[in-house]
Amino acid sequence: MFFVPLFFSRFFGGPGVLFAFLVIISVAFLGQTTLAAPNDSAKEGLSSQRGAMDRAYSAWRTAMISRDVAAWEKSTATSRKRVTKNLMISQQHSFPKSLFTIPIRPPSVLQLRLLKEQVSGVHGQLIYFGKIDMGVGSRGVIPENLLVLRFVKEANGWLFDSMSFMNLEGSPEQRAQFLAGDISMLEGGDFAMPEGSPEISKQVGYPDFVGHIQVTVRGYRATVRVNGVDCGTVENANETNLVIGGFDKGQNDLLVEVDRLPLKDESKRFFTINAYVMVKEPDRSRARIFHYQPENMHTVPERMKVDVWANAVTIYGKSKP
Repeated sequence: MFFVPLFFSRFFGGPGVLFAFLVIISVAFLGQTTLAAPNDSAKEGLSSQRGAMDRAYSAWRTAMISRDVAAWEKSTATSRKRVTKNLMISQQHSFPKSLFTIPIRPPSVLQLRLLKEQVSGVHGQLIYFGKIDMGVGSRGVIPENLLVLRFVKEANGWLFDSMSFMNLEGSPEQRAQFLAGDISMLEGGDFAMPEGSPEISKQVGYPDFVGHIQVTVRGYRATVRVNGVDCGTVENANETNLVIGGFDKGQNDLLVEVDRLPLKDESKRFFTINAYVMVKEPDRSRARIFHYQPENMHTVPERMKVDVWANAVTIYGKSKP
């Protein structure tokens, strides 16, 4: 079973970069327990929290379908609005003009079964099961899958944050468990509720260059920031992340903080970082402007602060493009 990072998602600007407009879909496993009420239970048994979150999702869904910017602003969590705007701007897409150019339709939950309702502090989560119709790839019979809706409670009540879609096509035994009412697998893992208030990220401006940071590490955890903006943490993986705020023309600050992790086979320890800007050329879509790989994979500095230059020399290899 796997989660599809479906935020309403699109791929923009280069390989491996998922552009999540309004919802986030992550490939992962879930967990944490809380009281759940099936969708077919009596209306009187539904908690006020669940009802408020359902209304928040309905308002957000209506805003998306009707392409109503004001309604989207009103129904979306503050932190999510900032993330969405930054993602669009960082890829040089106009905001809010590009807000509704998504390839899928927010699904209705009216015919879905509520498996679990979770509330922890300002965070809420509803986990639904059923035939989830997003308007794409649904020729013929729509199979039962899992939908997770997440919310944030602000001064005026619950607001929509994000959604995840779990495709059970390769897990018929788990689909059968849900059909039988067994929700034990929803405990622990990525179903866990976040702690504390969501962070409101810094608003970025339109970049000179759309940028990506590729981090490949084994036996290390690397946290990357470009020009003071977080670009994600990578642990024992190969990931390419969008640079929020992009690269400025000229000098850029790259900060990498590294944690050494235990590894059974020390000979497989590995660390490398590449920085790219997007270009429009017949033979390539991006240009590498920075590369770091230590001579000795066992002696990676705990903290690196370096200059990354985006100019004609680093992009085109000459003084003028």
